[in-house]
Amino acid sequence: MLAVESLTIQENIAKLEEIMRDAFHWSFTHACSFDLGKFQLVHYTRNRGKYAPTPLITPTHVIPATDSATYLGLIMDRQLRWKEQVQRAVAKGTKAILAVSRLTRPSFGLPHRYVRQLYRSVVIPRMEYGLCVWYSPVVPNGNGRRKGSVGVLKQIQKVQNVACRLITGAFKTTPIDALNYMANIPPIELRLNQASFNSAARLAALPPAHPLHKMVHRCMRMFPQHHRSVLHDMFAAFPEIANLETIDPTPLDTTWKAPFSYRIAANKEDTEKELTMYAGRKCFFGDGSGYEGGIGAAAVVQREDGVYEKRQVHLGNTDEHTVFEAEIVGLILCLSIAASIPRLRSVAFLIDNQAAIRAVANPKPQPGQHLVRLFHDTLRDLMRKRRTFDLQIGWVPGHQGVEGNEVVDEAAKEAAQGQFSELPTKLHILHDLPSSVAALKAGRKHAIARSWASIWQESRAGQRIAAFDKTPPGRRTLRWYEDLHRGSCSIITQLRTGHIGLNAYLARFGAVDSPKCHTCGEPETVRHYLLTCRRFSKERDDLRHALHSSGRQKLDIKTLLGRPKNKHHLLKFVSATERFPRYDTSPPQD
Repeated sequence: MLAVESLTIQENIAKLEEIMRDAFHWSFTHACSFDLGKFQLVHYTRNRGKYAPTPLITPTHVIPATDSATYLGLIMDRQLRWKEQVQRAVAKGTKAILAVSRLTRPSFGLPHRYVRQLYRSVVIPRMEYGLCVWYSPVVPNGNGRRKGSVGVLKQIQKVQNVACRLITGAFKTTPIDALNYMANIPPIELRLNQASFNSAARLAALPPAHPLHKMVHRCMRMFPQHHRSVLHDMFAAFPEIANLETIDPTPLDTTWKAPFSYRIAANKEDTEKELTMYAGRKCFFGDGSGYEGGIGAAAVVQREDGVYEKRQVHLGNTDEHTVFEAEIVGLILCLSIAASIPRLRSVAFLIDNQAAIRAVANPKPQPGQHLVRLFHDTLRDLMRKRRTFDLQIGWVPGHQGVEGNEVVDEAAKEAAQGQFSELPTKLHILHDLPSSVAALKAGRKHAIARSWASIWQESRAGQRIAAFDKTPPGRRTLRWYEDLHRGSCSIITQLRTGHIGLNAYLARFGAVDSPKCHTCGEPETVRHYLLTCRRFSKERDDLRHALHSSGRQKLDIKTLLGRPKNKHHLLKFVSATERFPRYDTSPPQD
């Protein structure tokens, strides 16, 4: 890709011609040729007065200027409005979900679980490729309206609506809020903003050596009134990532070896046996804790008089830091205490977090990387002063009666509540650590869950379903569809939403002459069908007996439509009534 910039298109063409002359000379001297027929030329400007479709003339070809070009799978139009890219993304998503629709229908085909998996693993990646480039997060603008890529969001929402309908087997009239709830797919605005947040966090964590580092941090600091890019909008929507840790993707030298040994027992039962392996070593205990909204780390060692010496650090709150970080800091504090004890040679650091041990033994690009590097830098300084310093790190299970581990656990909880110790100058950095990528992502995930729960509670569909099921949106809603084939999944959805092939619903569209039950003369609603219709009295008696046998449950709507454990009793009743002959609601065969 060749990119030049200047005040006019003519200057750009002159620069490109000069570059092409050098490129042709290089190709001639290296016995290489360019396929000029595949070259694309685009003049990027939003100034209509300065635009002119000036071609690039080479000795053998004329490369015409086009309105857009495809680069790395993205369509870049000459004004960088991304309209063509959005249209293509929506078209790809629509094509993919229509292909999935050939595998399932409300009455037959793939069940809920697999259709949902196809949507998340195939349709979403195809449709939302490069999302952070062409989508600005949609956020409130303060006057009751929204700003960002609202139009793009509405187009993608149409694809998600079709997908949720396929997943759940619901009718077209089912409210979108109910579809999202039953499919456990977050509302489109929350889901796309979450994807944008993850991209923003990944960009903000780039190291200074990365080519995008300066541009990213410039966009984080500035928010211009005019000529804003998607990066400006992205970082303005998520100001919490301004003070984020750096994650260097550069791998370690393959010949690198940890300057210590480590042991991780196979199970908790070997604890006493493992502790005997550290006989003859001075044992230090480290720990990290998340307690009452805070994150703290501590390290302790028993002195000759039996009193425990401890050091503590309060890292911050759980929205910015993780227990994993605190465990690494616990190891750093162990090093700090060891360095303060003269003539100490053989030591063991014992912690109850296996992930932290593996992280320092085999460093990788991951959240908390800067703390792992601080641990190794501190250890390297100590080993330069004490050439015979021998360190072994071991795992000790928590809450198993190991005295040192219990002491450090209490110290870590105190640190999480704000306690801290005086540290050497080199470790003052621990008092002002950057935010963790993992903590911010987890906090964002919880915020989305709260937002979705609020949207669901305020929706009409949510209020109607809350009459028998107050479960908030989340994975627990998927329990209704576990181990069920397609027909059963669809009937469960339709019964719970009330949009089902009963007369009260069908009469709304003129599909039947009357909304009333042919036997009872009352409106044939879900409640009437399940609880009072005389036509199915025998089947209902069997259902009542089954519920009584499985925990003395009474027959009501909350029992039938609010408790997933009763789904098989409910489906057996539906199958026995033969009210929905097109749907196979028989139990799945093992």
